[in-house]
Amino acid sequence: MMNPYHTEASEVVSQYIRDISLLEDIYLKGIVYSGNEDSDGKLLEAIIKQDKTFLERYLDELILKGTSTYSIPKTWAKRLAHIWQEDQHMDYMNRISNYLFEKADGHSIIYRAVVGQLLQPKDGGDIIEQRKSEWIEYTIQSFYQDKQRMYNLFSAIKEHKTEQRTVALRKLLEQNDDYELFEELPLEPSHWGGWGSMIPYMQERITYLTSLLPMLSGLKFLKHKQKVQNGIDIWRARIKHEEIEELLESLG
Repeated sequence: MMNPYHTEASEVVSQYIRDISLLEDIYLKGIVYSGNEDSDGKLLEAIIKQDKTFLERYLDELILKGTSTYSIPKTWAKRLAHIWQEDQHMDYMNRISNYLFEKADGHSIIYRAVVGQLLQPKDGGDIIEQRKSEWIEYTIQSFYQDKQRMYNLFSAIKEHKTEQRTVALRKLLEQNDDYELFEELPLEPSHWGGWGSMIPYMQERITYLTSLLPMLSGLKFLKHKQKVQNGIDIWRARIKHEEIEELLESLG
């Protein structure tokens, strides 16, 4: 039997056209056994085009993988990246998002990992990035009253570029100014820092939070603004502490 990972994807599917379910079983067993198989997702794409329901079967295996290991290898989400090239990209992304949200209930880390990677800004061209932005906007427009959905969405993009996060937050506030929702949103990345002094990284947080203040004007955003201002004050205090620590180290 041919190795489906070393043959043109369309040719593989054509060979199994009368028994696509067999190919699907082989595919799933193969990627579970060796996680790097079909890393570019070409064969997955070809199978889904032949059998649209296979997308959900793949997601089922992904969820099983995530709940058993408590992590999602990047390859599993990377195989799905081809959806942004499709005319039906909105439908594909909605199916992925909805399925993961509903089926991975209680394991929101799976949703955040996969959706977050699919929305990660990359060098895919302006059209691809525009499609990602349009999907984020569509999701906010559709589910702005669903606190769990919004929490998961903003958790998925919290490590992304500030522009993407800022645009998403502005869109949400236009639809829902509920402070309880805003209070739960992860506005900042979980990870920060790097080489050398930590002060520039702390200042980046202040710069970002300060950029949010103009969209929080008016009485209805008073508590929102205070939360952001508190965050700014905390980072300023950390900078002062870090300055003292660095000064003491230089003197030592």
